[in-house]
Amino acid sequence: MKKLIFADGKNDFLDNAERIFLARIVERDCHLTKGIKITIQLDRQYEAEKYAISGPQGGDLLLSGGSEAALLYALGKLLRTGNFANGFFTPGTWRGAVTPQKHFRCVYFASHFFNCYHVGPEAMVQHYIEDMALLGYNYISLTVSKHIYPKNDQRLAKEYARYRRLLLFANSLGMKARVGISNVGSCDNDESILAKPTGRSFFGTEICPSIPEGLEQIVANNIHFLEQIKDVDVGNVNVWSYDQGGCGCEKCAPYGANGMFIWADKLVPTIHELWPDCKISWATWLYDREGFPLGEWEGLYKRINEGKADYIDYIMADSHDSFPEYPLKHQLPQNVKLITFPEISMYGRSPWGGFGATPQPKRFARLWGEVCHLSDGGVLYSEGVFEDFNKVLYAQFFTTGNNETQLAVDEYARFYLGIPESQLGKFYRLLEIFEDNHKGLVWWRSAQWEMLEPMKNKPLYRSKGKTWRNSGEAYTIVCELDKIIPAWARKIWRWRIIFLRALIDDQLAQNANEPNDQVEGALTELFHIYQLDVNTATRRITPYTNEWLKYGHDTTPVQITKKIGLD
Repeated sequence: MKKLIFADGKNDFLDNAERIFLARIVERDCHLTKGIKITIQLDRQYEAEKYAISGPQGGDLLLSGGSEAALLYALGKLLRTGNFANGFFTPGTWRGAVTPQKHFRCVYFASHFFNCYHVGPEAMVQHYIEDMALLGYNYISLTVSKHIYPKNDQRLAKEYARYRRLLLFANSLGMKARVGISNVGSCDNDESILAKPTGRSFFGTEICPSIPEGLEQIVANNIHFLEQIKDVDVGNVNVWSYDQGGCGCEKCAPYGANGMFIWADKLVPTIHELWPDCKISWATWLYDREGFPLGEWEGLYKRINEGKADYIDYIMADSHDSFPEYPLKHQLPQNVKLITFPEISMYGRSPWGGFGATPQPKRFARLWGEVCHLSDGGVLYSEGVFEDFNKVLYAQFFTTGNNETQLAVDEYARFYLGIPESQLGKFYRLLEIFEDNHKGLVWWRSAQWEMLEPMKNKPLYRSKGKTWRNSGEAYTIVCELDKIIPAWARKIWRWRIIFLRALIDDQLAQNANEPNDQVEGALTELFHIYQLDVNTATRRITPYTNEWLKYGHDTTPVQITKKIGLD
């Protein structure tokens, strides 16, 4: 295939960028169009993340950027605005310059529930990290499941090794790593140092920092973790609060403004010794939430303003439903920036991703609109590829700084799904129906809540009274688009999770919310798309296939680990 022209010569990074660009064209059964030259050039007069595409329509193009990473962003923009037809990639009509308005643009691949990030093929995760780099994300975050294993377990060592390799891979794309520290310990902690329940999500492996031996263990655990990745370019270390994490004892209370600092203060010198320029963010997840008015927000701001936590560079804030009120009503402490923590995976349906794609443009436009004027970006919480659309949406939010969705929707439809421009109206309508029907579909292994009732066709409980609007229309739309989009698009996972979502919704709507053989087939396909393993897939993130149900995984990751003998 014809190559790009590099005005300043090539190095390993640019060679890799060219490989990524050309691979996306080949994946769409295309070649670079003949007769057009695409030149790549650094422009040191630009800000580091600024890029531009210039040149006459139908003529040669110049892609310029203030850094090598910005050139990769430019290649991503060229792909998303281009045309793939008749076996050739032709640049589209978009010309202009872009400077990302938000400086902290991160995706967190949560890898603690045996999802695709956790147990999927490493090559698949690497390819997906490349996709995030093309979108302009400049941080990647993962986690290590320390709570699942006993101390010094060799399987944990393997997780550390995989974790390190993936972060180094992200570094090779110009992305910095974001890593997290917490008071979570191993599954065989001595009971004498365990934290007290917090009234929030609690895994039982948390350690109390007010117990001297507990504090010593927390510090040792985190230093051991950080030393595993000392050769990684870490740009941010996040100090985590609750879910998992926290302690509800009297000495730690209020944990978010007291207990967290007991152990975090002791780790800051190690962080800056390993990475002198590393920024530290402070998580406020579940602060003062739902009947727990502990004064955590007020205490955090007070401590920072008094100079007792001047190492905090960012406060990371968000919630499941709406943005916390405190940072909206109170001025941020001096020299501290706000970043968000959009929860793009869990809202409204359970299991997460268990029924296919979960695009929610209206919801996220509303949530980002509440805080985009204050925030310098954010960290997306992702449990899998089923919310892929939402990652593209937030990449646009973080780039433009506003909450407009149209450009992201159009680029997603055309580049990722091969939907022709003449059919975009059908895709808009599909998204509208999906979002109307999103909330309220829950399947569970037990009658844990009053909202649940037993199912007939599976040994499960489901949410009562789930209603549907226009699900038949949505299924008709995907069937029509399936005949129109190119062959490469029909078989890729991004389209399949959308198609299967429409099928499942419509079949449930027609059958009083009872699954049938068509639904079972769709769930099975989703299970394989997500690269899950029936031996380990947890109830939170798996489609509930009949095959998976044979294994009876109705427990937490720690309990599953014990049940299948991983301890």
